Amino acid sequence: MPRGVKKGVSKRKYDRTVEKIKRKGGAKNPHAVANAKLGRKGKTKAKKSRSK
Repeated sequence: MPRGVKKGVSKRKYDRTVEKIKRKGGAKNPHAVANAKLGRKGKTKAKKSRSK
């Protein structure tokens, strides 16, 4: 796996993501985009503030 990929990310999933980004075009470095995309999973929920 390339450096910077989080533990637990499947190599097949990473490769599929890179290929999808390459087909779509527009990215100078599809590997960096794939790292960012796969590293974000599950961490996008906003924290709810508790009202008193």
